[in-house]
Amino acid sequence: MAAWDLEGDFTLDELTVSTLATADALAKLLIKKGIITQEEFIVQLFGDRNKYRGMLQKLRAKAN
Repeated sequence: MAAWDLEGDFTLDELTVSTLATADALAKLLIKKGIITQEEFIVQLFGDRNKYRGMLQKLRAKAN
């Protein structure tokens, strides 16, 4: 198992890539093991994406 390097500061880009890689790996494992189907994942993903886009728009509106 790979070791995590938790020392030092993380850039936003590094955090983004790490988060995306983690989510991608988890989704692939769940689908591969038959815990969820790819269709279930896609439906959930698009529903959540819309929810988070709405939250982001509200935050941006408050910042302006």
